Amino acid sequence: MNLNTSKMILKVFGIISIIFGIIGIVAGILAIAGGALIGAGAAAGEVTASSEMAGGVALLGFGGLLIIIGSVVELLSGIFSVKASNDISKIMPAWWFALISLVMGIVNIIVMVVQKSQATNTSNIVSAVIGLLISILIFVAANTIKKAAGK
Repeated sequence: MNLNTSKMILKVFGIISIIFGIIGIVAGILAIAGGALIGAGAAAGEVTASSEMAGGVALLGFGGLLIIIGSVVELLSGIFSVKASNDISKIMPAWWFALISLVMGIVNIIVMVVQKSQATNTSNIVSAVIGLLISILIFVAANTIKKAAGK
């Protein structure tokens, strides 16, 4: 892969990562807020509470927090990728985030294979594999730029 192609890949996927990072942060905030509203309604007696609902509310809040964390990582990855595509001397943060993304993609697929639950259907597996392939592409592009920058 040549330097110009690598820079273009980082710029395009960096912009996409920024967009999805922002959307994910908003979704995570909404999930946490939704869980808090349901919990407040149950505490006030407006919603009939059960032990299953309490677990669901906690899971919704925790899931929202995980979504926010993952989205912040994706947002930072996108920002650093765009910066590195414009100035190759700034490649190291983008390279590290590409590596983190690659590891997270591998862990995601391993968890799906180990779980073998009903929630793990073909579309989820295909989505995880596509995400991993994109992470590999971004990492290879970042690695190419890293070598060109002499780092």
